[in-house]
Order: sequence, then C-alpha cells, then structure tokens
Amino acid sequence: MTTFTQQLKDHYHKIPRQTAITLQRAGEPDQHISYRELVHGAAGYAYALQEAGIRPGEVVIIILEHGVDLIYAFWGAVLQGAIPSILPFLTEKLSPEIYRQSLSALIDVTAPAAFLTYPAFVGEVQQAAAVVDSPSHGDSPSPMEASPPLAVSPPPPPGAPPPHRRPHPAPTGPPDSNRHADANA
Repeated sequence: MTTFTQQLKDHYHKIPRQTAITLQRAGEPDQHISYRELVHGAAGYAYALQEAGIRPGEVVIIILEHGVDLIYAFWGAVLQGAIPSILPFLTEKLSPEIYRQSLSALIDVTAPAAFLTYPAFVGEVQQAAAVVDSPSHGDSPSPMEASPPLAVSPPPPPGAPPPHRRPHPAPTGPPDSNRHADANA
C-alpha cells in the first residue's frame, strides 16, 4: 500500500516542478506550490518536530492562519509520522470563549504532544491546556500533566538554532521500533 509520504516523495523526485497544491485566497492571485517547494517547506517543520522529540504516532495540533505555513506544517507533521490535527486560527469572526472551549476539548480528546502555532498565541494554548489539567476536570491525571505540549513556531531561517527539545520518556520495545520517521525527503 502506498502512503501519502511515499507518494509525495515519489512526486518530489519524478515531477518536482509540477504544482502539488494551489493556495487560494479571496482577492489575491492563486499561489502555486510545486512538489519541490512543498517537500522543502514541510521538511523544515518535520525537522523541528523531530528535534523537539515528537515521535511518529503522536498528535500535533496545528493552529496557523490559512496560508503556506499551514500547508507546510501539516505535511511536515505527516513526514515526521505524527498525526496532524488542524484547528482554525482565532479570528474576529469566532467567539473567543467558544474557541477556548473547543481548543480545551480538542486537547482533552487528542492529548497532543505538540502545537504548531505562533509565539503570540502560546498563551491561549497554555490557558486551554490549564483547563484540561484543572482539578475540577477529573481525578485521574491528564496526559497533559505527564507530557505538556510544546509550541513550535514556524521554522527559523536556515542556520538558526533548532527549537527547544522536549524531554521524552525512553522508548519501549526493540531498538528502532519507535523511531522510523524519515524527514529527509
């Protein structure tokens, strides 16, 4: 069975200049993203997630504005082997209270290992996570208490230092059975 990651890498090697995604925004010209651009942009996010200790199979919540960074973050999580979950970015069209409730519910259900968002939005994420961790939420420990999510900003320019590494419990099982993501597309 062919996976999305295998298909993307295959297209990257065979038809790198062909349009993979067309990004459309109201009042702006269409932005065409080639397979080469998609893989290079996604690889930056995959690398940031890998450096932060995010392992294949872990959930990564993505809260970015509609645009190329959102696309690269989604595919970067896929390349890393993580499970991307996109939550719309908070805008003036959304009720902040309902948005926070939705974010808290998503955190409670998915127990994410990381968030991909803007530095200015980290406080909102932490506030929503605190609701999940509150004593009134329940007596059993939340997965958030053992493994708090990491907010990773869009990747820095080439040559910048990697993001802060998040401590991770030692893998279980045979060697290399837990780390098999290939972010070097």
